[in-house]
Amino acid sequence: MTEGGEPASLWEEAHSFAERLNYLVAGVLVGDLPQFRAEEHHERLVVVSTGTEAFRLRRSLSDAQFALLDVSFHCVWNSSKSFLGIHKSTFKLRGPDGGHPVFHMDYLRRPHSRSVPVAHYNVSSQHPVVREMVDPAGAADDPESTRKIHIPVGGHRFRPTLEDVLQMLITDFNVECKPGWRGSIEEGRGIFRETQTAAAVLDHPQKAAEELRRQGFSVEWTGPPKEQPVDIRAESFYRY
Repeated sequence: MTEGGEPASLWEEAHSFAERLNYLVAGVLVGDLPQFRAEEHHERLVVVSTGTEAFRLRRSLSDAQFALLDVSFHCVWNSSKSFLGIHKSTFKLRGPDGGHPVFHMDYLRRPHSRSVPVAHYNVSSQHPVVREMVDPAGAADDPESTRKIHIPVGGHRFRPTLEDVLQMLITDFNVECKPGWRGSIEEGRGIFRETQTAAAVLDHPQKAAEELRRQGFSVEWTGPPKEQPVDIRAESFYRY
């Protein structure tokens, strides 16, 4: 919504989202950071990314670049057009030469196959046992065969966020960061999880009302009887 209470356009919502991402990374990473920006592809899709630029990551106490991080979000309206939804997102970690990713984390609102999790990791591994498990016939000739593995990570509602990826890079890869980075990450993560909690309630309103009553809240439907929400949005709630 705009300040005057009028519905915002998809581009305006995506632009605000890009600004929140810039605020996040400015509080976490160091150096000359690329800026997220919204680019309208058509009236139903806006892409928020840093374009062809990647975040150039350095280890703490080192001037040497050791990895590149690519981030992009394809933004759409949610089903009720009340808040911004993500059609597709990708977080991709590559080596300093920009070659094959070490891993990439993808979210696909509508995957091309029911066998692909909506939110998943792909990890490139050279471990021979893993390669043999994935492709026993051709593992020896295909060092990238493990990229076929889609590791599920939480579905539509509870998937990892950019904040989670940044924290992992700091704690596990020792990426150089700013003092107070944890507060910036927790603030952004809190905003995302509040939104997802509200969306999960819409997926299963009867269960949400039941639990609130169990906790002592008074929850009753006050709308027209024929419109009482009784159905679970199964596509979002149960999707692999």
